[in-house]
Amino acid sequence: MHTPRRVSAIVRVMLVKPQPTDNARPAFWRGFFSSLTGESVGWAVGLAITVALMIAPVFVPPWPILLGRTLFIAIVLLMAFTAAGQWRNAPLPRWVVQLIAVAVAAPIATLAVYLLSTGGDLHAVFGNEARIT
Repeated sequence: MHTPRRVSAIVRVMLVKPQPTDNARPAFWRGFFSSLTGESVGWAVGLAITVALMIAPVFVPPWPILLGRTLFIAIVLLMAFTAAGQWRNAPLPRWVVQLIAVAVAAPIATLAVYLLSTGGDLHAVFGNEARIT
């Protein structure tokens, strides 16, 4: 007859599989990533393509470069909008916080695109009249 052996505490701890918990990420990040749906990304990409097609006739860079720039800006704006929507303790309504976040993020994202295209040279960005107007 088999008698159960006593298992030490260390072995018991090693035998227990850690259960994945949803608490691995803070609530802000859980909400942020759950709000980034395929639909919202699709809207951002669709609008970026539309804007790139509309402004292509007045811009010098080829359309694929223009599309890349508008896609970058659209994704940054989507992330700013989504992140601002996660702050529940704001003294303002959520839509106002999201509007402010997009209004602040748009020129920063545009500057980032131009800095990336010039290798980070601020003088090349602001010293070229075609990039300013």
